[in-house]
This record gives sequence, structure tokens and C-alpha cells, in this order.
Amino acid sequence: MIDLHSTERPASGAGPAIVEVRAATTSDIAAIAQLVAVHVRQGHLLPRRAADIEASLATWIVATSGDTLVGCGALLQLGPDLVEVRSLAVKQSWRRSGIGPASFRRSLRRRAQDARRVLALTRAVTFFERQGFTVAPIHQFPEKVARTCVGCARRAVRDETALVQHFA
Repeated sequence: MIDLHSTERPASGAGPAIVEVRAATTSDIAAIAQLVAVHVRQGHLLPRRAADIEASLATWIVATSGDTLVGCGALLQLGPDLVEVRSLAVKQSWRRSGIGPASFRRSLRRRAQDARRVLALTRAVTFFERQGFTVAPIHQFPEKVARTCVGCARRAVRDETALVQHFA
């Protein structure tokens, strides 16, 4: 569990919030899909159907407070030394509470142990730069382009920035 102080959370008290960051389970799928859908409508994320979330459930982590899902994200293995951060989202009322970075660090520790590079394709460039990522050309990641960009409806638009973090 992580003890986070949130000034924006909709709670009756102003004290710290106890947030658990853990591996997603099947009971989280609907809430993950709902949170992702909110961010899709806002133009922040690509769509993820509940069936797709279920099929990749082992890659997902969630942040919860009590019975409420307040954040989620996934790390997809793209190659032997490359993982991609996907669908990192925090409920609007919980933003700036530290959940995004906490979830992100937990997810990286859990999934990127053997990875030398972590990729994020995002519009949230500043957030990822604060986490130690640097901007990189997308062509440096042919694994990403071949695996997920080829069939993407937004490929022609490509309004996201590729960022990478290198590990020793």
C-alpha cells in the first residue's frame, strides 16, 4: 500500500488516502475499461475494449482506494529488451495525488526487470520527462511499429511523441 496525500480527491476528510497499487484481476476489467474510455473521450488514450483488457490482464496494474479504482496502466513486452507503457490513466478527481508516478514506478519494477528500454508513445510528454524519459524518434522502435502501429486507426494522425527510458 502507498500512503498518498491528495488535495483533489472527493473525500470527507483532508487526511492521507490509502491507495493500493496491485496487479489487475478479472474483477477490475469493467472499471479499467470505464476509466480508459473516459480518457479516450478526452483524447488522451487509444481505445481498449474490455475483451482486449481481459486478454492482456497480466500486463495491467491498478491503483485502488477502498473499492474504487482510481488509476490503471499496462506494460506490454515488445521485445527481449523493450517494454511499452500503455493506457496509464488516473481518475480526474485523483490527479496530482501521486498515483500516476506511484503506479508507474510499481509497474516498472514488476514488469521491466529484464528490459533495458521502456517506451511510452504519448501526448503527456511532460509527465514522462519527469519520470526520467527522453524524447526519441519512433523509427528507433521497429518492434512497436510492427506490432501495434500497423493496424492502428490513428497511424496516419500520429500525434503522439515517443519517449524512452534506458536502464543499465
